[in-house]
Amino acid sequence: MILIPCVMAGLSDGDVRFVGKQKDLIDIKEPCFYNNTYCSSDTQCNITVYTPNHETVVDNAIMSYNVAYFNYTLNRTNTTNIGIYEFTVACVSNDENGFETSYFKITPSGSQDIKEGEGISLAISMLVMLLIFGFLFAMSFRVNNNFAKYFLLILSILMLLMIILYSVVIVQQTLGSFVSILQGFTTFFYVLKVMFYISIIAFLLFSFLIVLRYYKFKRGMLD
Repeated sequence: MILIPCVMAGLSDGDVRFVGKQKDLIDIKEPCFYNNTYCSSDTQCNITVYTPNHETVVDNAIMSYNVAYFNYTLNRTNTTNIGIYEFTVACVSNDENGFETSYFKITPSGSQDIKEGEGISLAISMLVMLLIFGFLFAMSFRVNNNFAKYFLLILSILMLLMIILYSVVIVQQTLGSFVSILQGFTTFFYVLKVMFYISIIAFLLFSFLIVLRYYKFKRGMLD
């Protein structure tokens, strides 16, 4: 009896094995065992793939032999539909046969849906960014020094742009059109880090100008 197990342990028929990107190449790998060892090159495995609309995009195509597994690569025209695809791999060797039905999901980004915990994290991150924007924007109208006023105003504008871009990332990810939600977090914290360093440099420059002005004033170089 030929055994064709799922690649990931613990998954059963009906579970989504992996997630792929829409209109991208998808390489399906299927391990094959015969008499407690890998199937030989005499084994032939065929694959049939169905779209979420139950249309056949691959009909009993021959898979490539790779010692430890058989593989078949779906081209970009095979993965145009978004949703869960079903594929069945059937193998025959020495009058023995076996088959396995599994599933994979296609999204525009190739990423999983946003989970509840991730949604809460996104909401908290957005709230923090809005609070920072509100604080910087309000302070820009309360300070009397022109340099500090424009500096805070510029920072608030940058934060507003971050909020807009971050919102776009969230919307795209929710609709399944962004690479990964983790990339959204990585970009968010990276930009925050850059802004923090810029703020430190600007603060040091501002402090230097204040000290220089005070020095010139004490020297009588300024009225």
